[in-house]
Amino acid sequence: MLFTVSASVILGRKPGRRVNIPSFLVKAGDVVSWREESKDSEMFKVVCGSLKKRRVPGWLTLDESEVQGTVVSLPEENDFEANIDTRLIVEFYSRR
Repeated sequence: MLFTVSASVILGRKPGRRVNIPSFLVKAGDVVSWREESKDSEMFKVVCGSLKKRRVPGWLTLDESEVQGTVVSLPEENDFEANIDTRLIVEFYSRR
């Protein structure tokens, strides 16, 4: 199972690789961070201001000083708080 994430940079497998695809697949051990040029943006300031209010899931680690996260492991089904019936998703896409 792979997990998708929105990210500016994926370090780890290919250090410094720029990613602008919201559905980019990450693996355990990947490090996700902002590009240096993006750290001056208004969005970066908003994200940094809200970091302390957010709960980091157990399958991720966050380095607030570097504003980067590491995928420790892939999430399990019970790691999600939302009540998602995966059977309905499979059923929907199998009709296509």
